[in-house]
Amino acid sequence: MFYINYSYYLRINKNSKEERLVVEKVRISAEKIIKLYKILKIELNKILKRIIKIVNKKRFKELDFKEGEIVYINIKNIKI
Repeated sequence: MFYINYSYYLRINKNSKEERLVVEKVRISAEKIIKLYKILKIELNKILKRIIKIVNKKRFKELDFKEGEIVYINIKNIKI
């Protein structure tokens, strides 16, 4: 594919020690990033569960109105 675009073959020196060291460093860095990602995902899920628990405490429970009951409606925030 490279030859088709650029009309010459790409030469890659596979035996270079420097390249192997760079590749190894990149691999180690990628592994560290993956570990950090997993830790952050766990911590964010813990925080989300805590937030949900706190918010649910402040919610109103469902009100049950039956037909014929007298209900007072505050129209302060309702546009007529």
